[in-house]
Amino acid sequence: MATGKAEGFTTVWQRVTYLKRAGDWEAAAAELEAALESRPDDPALLLSLASLYIRLGKYPEADWLADRVLEHNPRHSRALFLKGRVAARRDDHLAAVEYLEAAFTEERTPYIAARLAQAYINAGRAEKAADFCRGQLSLDPDQVELWKKLGLALEKLGDSNGAAQAYREVLNRSPEDAFIQARYVKLAAGGDKQEGPGLLREIDAFLKVEKRAQNPHLHAVKGRELYRQGRYEEAAAAYRRALELAPGDPYFLAHLGFCLYRLNREAEALEVLEQALEKRPTDVHICRTLLTLYRRLGRQQEGAEFLRSIAGREAGAQKLWGLARKLERETGTADPEQ
Repeated sequence: MATGKAEGFTTVWQRVTYLKRAGDWEAAAAELEAALESRPDDPALLLSLASLYIRLGKYPEADWLADRVLEHNPRHSRALFLKGRVAARRDDHLAAVEYLEAAFTEERTPYIAARLAQAYINAGRAEKAADFCRGQLSLDPDQVELWKKLGLALEKLGDSNGAAQAYREVLNRSPEDAFIQARYVKLAAGGDKQEGPGLLREIDAFLKVEKRAQNPHLHAVKGRELYRQGRYEEAAAAYRRALELAPGDPYFLAHLGFCLYRLNREAEALEVLEQALEKRPTDVHICRTLLTLYRRLGRQQEGAEFLRSIAGREAGAQKLWGLARKLERETGTADPEQ
């Protein structure tokens, strides 16, 4: 196991780095927790642990650790940045903007800039995001992440041509970016206003290049257009191909499940959508479709148990408790005191 091998390193930072690379986030957090017992006010330890807690979904704990650092240094850029990340994970986008603006004021790095631009977009301030990206790119036009955010902001503003140009700038600098390839193809073919056959022809032409054929996002764009046309079997095949290239991707799983639902392959749809919900426990569309499937299949009690299992381990999925109780009431197994 990774934990055993980590014991061969002499410093806590070496062990934590090794465990993070091995994907053993819990063990890495335990190392930092142990180190804090002897150095409880060390900002590097506090913030490294906060970052791991965010990855583990322990948002209140991460927030508290960042606050401890800010008590001693209210302008600490990394602590402000982590507060912004926590706020974003909680969908408190206005707070995320506030903290990330403060962090960027203290440390104007490309990484913080990209996070701030995304926060503006999430807060419904796409025009502000576009202006911010343009300003930063005028200083350094090689910031690939900011070109991406500019494209996303312009899409929100309905400027498909501008967004396509921004994505072209990304591909000029990072030609293998799979997500941006997919966005660029869609917009270059006419965006959301493009007629289905034209978009599908554009995607199929793009997929003829071998490297691009390995891009799961392109297959997902194809799947979405086929779904829009009511060609659910073909759409499902496109999403299955996307999942072959990106196993376990929650977006692809969800949309494959929706295709199967439309095809009345309900048991298959249920299995796939449960996998998707485990990865995206706050997705309302997945939840609603699952509730319908549990009822159609007469599996409300099984569904209630599944929803409870996710709610019990995901801090942001508390609404699932209510959905579980609703299913239990339908079968007469709900606890009357709840």
